[in-house]
Amino acid sequence: MKRLAVLVTALVTALALAVPAGGQEADRFREVDSSRTTPAGDTSRIMALNEVIEVFVQLDVPSVAEYVADQTEKGKKPSKRQQRAQAAAVDAQQADVLPQLEAFGIELLSSMRVGANGFRVEVNRQDLTAIAALAPVRSVAPVTRFEADNDGSVPWVGSEALWDMGYTGEGISIGIIDTGIDYYHEDFGGSGDPADYAGDDPTIIEAGTFPTLKVVGGYDFTGDNYDASGLVGPTTPVPDDDPLDCNGHGSHVAGTAAGVGTTEIGPGVAFQADLYALKVFGCDGSTNVTSDAIEWALDPNGDGSMDDHLDVINMSLGSPFGSLNDPTTIASDNASRNGVIVVASAGNESGNAAYVTGSPGVAPGAISVAASHDGAITFPAFRVEDGSSVAGLYQALEGSIGPALRDVGPITGEVAVAVDGSADPTFLCSPAVNDLTGKIALVQRGECSFGIKHDNAAAAGAVAIIVYNDAARGDALVSMGFAVSTIPGIFTGNTAGSAIAAAIGSGETVNAYLEDGLEVATPELTDTLVDFSSRGPGGGNTFKPDLSAPGVNIRSAAVGTGTGSAVLSGTSMAAPHVAGMAALLREKYPDMSVDAIKSLLMNSTTPAASYEPIARQGVGVANVEAASELGAYTTPAGVSFGRVNPIKNEEVTRSVDVTSFDGNKKYDVEVVINTAAPGISVSAPAQLNVKEGQTRSFDLQLKVDPKKLPGDDGFFSHAEADGWVVLTDRMGGETLSVGFMVAVDPASDIQLSPNMKTVANKGHNLGILDGFTLVGEGDLIGGTVGAVGYRSIFEGVAEFAVAQTAPWDSYSNRETDIYVDLGNDGALDFVLFTVDDSWWFGGDPSGYALVVYLDFRTGDLFPVYYAVADYNDHVQVLPLPDVFMIDDDTESTEVYYEVVTFGAPGIDGVQVGVMDTAAQTAGAYVELDGFSTENLRIPAGDWLWLLPNDPVGEQFEITGG
Repeated sequence: MKRLAVLVTALVTALALAVPAGGQEADRFREVDSSRTTPAGDTSRIMALNEVIEVFVQLDVPSVAEYVADQTEKGKKPSKRQQRAQAAAVDAQQADVLPQLEAFGIELLSSMRVGANGFRVEVNRQDLTAIAALAPVRSVAPVTRFEADNDGSVPWVGSEALWDMGYTGEGISIGIIDTGIDYYHEDFGGSGDPADYAGDDPTIIEAGTFPTLKVVGGYDFTGDNYDASGLVGPTTPVPDDDPLDCNGHGSHVAGTAAGVGTTEIGPGVAFQADLYALKVFGCDGSTNVTSDAIEWALDPNGDGSMDDHLDVINMSLGSPFGSLNDPTTIASDNASRNGVIVVASAGNESGNAAYVTGSPGVAPGAISVAASHDGAITFPAFRVEDGSSVAGLYQALEGSIGPALRDVGPITGEVAVAVDGSADPTFLCSPAVNDLTGKIALVQRGECSFGIKHDNAAAAGAVAIIVYNDAARGDALVSMGFAVSTIPGIFTGNTAGSAIAAAIGSGETVNAYLEDGLEVATPELTDTLVDFSSRGPGGGNTFKPDLSAPGVNIRSAAVGTGTGSAVLSGTSMAAPHVAGMAALLREKYPDMSVDAIKSLLMNSTTPAASYEPIARQGVGVANVEAASELGAYTTPAGVSFGRVNPIKNEEVTRSVDVTSFDGNKKYDVEVVINTAAPGISVSAPAQLNVKEGQTRSFDLQLKVDPKKLPGDDGFFSHAEADGWVVLTDRMGGETLSVGFMVAVDPASDIQLSPNMKTVANKGHNLGILDGFTLVGEGDLIGGTVGAVGYRSIFEGVAEFAVAQTAPWDSYSNRETDIYVDLGNDGALDFVLFTVDDSWWFGGDPSGYALVVYLDFRTGDLFPVYYAVADYNDHVQVLPLPDVFMIDDDTESTEVYYEVVTFGAPGIDGVQVGVMDTAAQTAGAYVELDGFSTENLRIPAGDWLWLLPNDPVGEQFEITGG
């Protein structure tokens, strides 16, 4: 047997759909029409199979947090001594296991014993399966690389009403796991002198500087130069005791949660809460040490007992397609089970792709926060002066790359469309070819970083830059940052930018006016969701995100300015609003459980002002005043029915508990549908009475009639039904809102006759029978690859079929690589790999995957087709042009192949083999309507049948032999 490929990609290829026996289904081969010659994404994703990667090895002895939570739920809360004893038990197991791991040549990076039991290590990815097989190992998962995802928004969420009641966050601790905090800023009780910040040595704590009365503790887990990606700094952290912010993100977040306020910035939501600066980023880039900070927050003094844990932690960071096996997700959930309210941003990957919402917010006990517009009803703007057809005010966000407009503005100048000499000249990713001296450069988003665009505009003489969004992302606005330039810049939507560009192109002279503080009223946006906010559900079809909060045009502390402010947008800005709300509720209800506080915030929400699926907005938009007025709550406050995939009528029941802590309740119960789906109905009892101090349950029942469900063509289709259960108290009038969602996936029921002469669909949904010549069964390492097939029955197209043994949520969160050695001469010729099409085209994840071709002989890299796959399935087809399977040198038809599959833990499946493309070309494709039968005429042999629309677990079959 040959050695496995030296190269393994983390890219993705496009695949064409197989064709029916009765006639070519050309539309199933979705070719990629692209003028792009290079991917928009990171080409460093092409990795070696022997690459060293960072993983978290979780062991089976319960961590301190798991132990305490389990015992507490049994009514036996452990003492400090017992907690320390459990910590010692974890230490003992780790001492036994570490030498076993060191035998694999691992490098130990850190260990956890409180939030989780395990090691963060660097390991050769080929050893993952062997390590996972060790007896004490519970799981092995990659350490996810995270990126950093008030005067109007803070009152809007109801904070002032709590302040009037005397709840200000006093005595409550909030950990800001982020880029640090500028504790010299006046918003955190600092001196307000920029010179103090500029003179600080960030590697040490100068006498009398830290901690402060406001930022009472913290730690720098990384040092300023660290970057987990290695793109802008070393990947090895250099921790120190001084968590001073050198980026600005963490200070902005902290100000929203608990800043004391300045003349320029309103107070944070819980302005008297204590802040802890847990710095997990360098000055730029990403991080892999978030779980270490959660560990610190659970046990600040490191003695093994959690009696000193923080009350709230905020993580305005994340990684898309959140995994329940990620160490930050595990630690976050364990923290929430032990009295820590965990708040995390949902992510900024737009609302288009299902399951893209990120870790660690997908932790069941965490509060995942989507972003909405608040009711301050103004938006930063720039003005196009009178004299052109496009005169007026346009929404915009000032970036933090160049000098601030408050320091160098206002700026007035003629707008010029900046162009470079490339095929896509308006992106300005190379030096400008037109003279921009004294002008404001107009540049389109995409292709390269904002910093490069700024630099090229400045080099051509521009005095400022306006970057406008691409058509795919429309009028969503982002904050440009993470670079340094000499000219100020603003970001505006595609509508404004395109109109200005068109006016200039028609010969008009367009002059713009840029000034800090210029605003435009936007009352129509109040309580609507933001385009960039990531969509759920969570992994495993869990209820995520949980709720929404203001995340656009948020003014808060600007790092290094002493007293100044910055306006930023993102779910990063939404999360600290909720962290502050949680702190106020913790102050009001010191003995209430984390689940109860989470439910108060969710039960009191109001639906987004315009239609949004529950998987985008959560239960609704949060308001802490409404939460504080409730006398009851439900658990859970967000119900997921999971994924329904029925052949026959099906019923799914979820139980909801209602607890009253203030007065007797007599509820009228109503089911309100938000997103309807034919064949789906949800019901609840009409009434429910709950006495004070009592908890009562009711059943929420989902009924599915498969004959009425919408059809499913098996190509990246995802449907949901959702809504609310609204409980209205007839005695007091208060209402509790409970969100619910279900992923709807109609199923076929394909049955092959024993003699292989007929095939029948005994289900209601469209059935697909996709036949390939079987070329291999089984898996060398992980068991994920069940079978591999091949065929070449349609003109110009060859196809590989890969059947896996377990389903995925989103195919974009997986990868399949197929390495090919034409002629079986010992040298690999090319690889196909699958990847979300945003890697090639740019933008946010779409949920659609490409099949990409990489030729090892020539270096050619390009997408060939879209992959044929679906959400929540476990079979896939990767098409390619059939000429790529021909060995021009030897004309041999013998082909060596390697199939390598990747899941959240990295490589999880490998199959290798040799096939003959002259002999193994047979195939069949049949589409069957519900309750129909077709005749088959197929040659004898071993067959792999894909049944992509059948229920999970029944999606492939092997016949022959």
